Amino acid sequence: MLWYRIEFPEELMPEEVDSYCADLVRKYDSDRYLLTMMAPVSRRAALLAVYAFNVEIVRIRESVSESMLGAIRLQWWRDAIDALYSGRGPAHAVIRPLGEAVERHGLSQDLFHRVIDGRAADLDSTQPATLDGLVAYADETSTPLILLALEITGQREDLSAVASDAGVAWALTGLVRAIPFHLRNGWNCLPVDACARHGFAVQDLPAAAAQEKLSRVVCDISEYTGQRIAAARSARGRLTRAGLPALLPVSFAAAYQRRLERVGFNPYDARMAGPPPMIAWRLLLRLLSGRY
Repeated sequence: MLWYRIEFPEELMPEEVDSYCADLVRKYDSDRYLLTMMAPVSRRAALLAVYAFNVEIVRIRESVSESMLGAIRLQWWRDAIDALYSGRGPAHAVIRPLGEAVERHGLSQDLFHRVIDGRAADLDSTQPATLDGLVAYADETSTPLILLALEITGQREDLSAVASDAGVAWALTGLVRAIPFHLRNGWNCLPVDACARHGFAVQDLPAAAAQEKLSRVVCDISEYTGQRIAAARSARGRLTRAGLPALLPVSFAAAYQRRLERVGFNPYDARMAGPPPMIAWRLLLRLLSGRY
């Protein structure tokens, strides 16, 4: 039954999967690589192309020394997407397989632009003032990828609200896990009002008292994340079985949230490193039972 077959070795990937895209996603976005293995074999090439595109956009922030240079690179990608939809995409290792995915699955052009526009915020290190600001960033950078995955898996009913719940939950979970990395690199994604409410200041790290205050801020974010997970799951009846793999990030996010709760919402706890144990088989079981 190839519909749900899970395969990890590269030699078992279908021939049409582009090796550059697969390697890029496996190296820089291993969680989405695993999620791709949960999709039908015939859809994996397109998913990897989309996720490789996302990796290219995400890496811009880390690869430029000035925001203007980052803005120029983002504009290159806007132009490249427009050219791709005009049938004249530039010679680029991701654009070619992405063009094949667009042609095969009729992917929406505006969703690619949403990803690019959302990542423009990466070039501005301003701390979000409120949780709403952080959520808006999470929505714009993650939800379009969920919607593209739904299109690839053949789910054509409008599920924009469900995709938003799933995308925000996934992005917030990732942002919380990456707090130590982001703070080391000068970006504080924590809402200003929540930090003030709990008395957290970045400069007080790594003192234990500061980590305790940070955990309270993270707890607030995680409580909201849990609400978005529950909202996404409440709409399960509207999803076709074919579209289930596109919303498995909800289950993945829930697994990370449970781990975060066990470590007292401390993103610096060493147990937060790496994926939850047996996550591949847990995701597969949810998929086979028609859940996410």
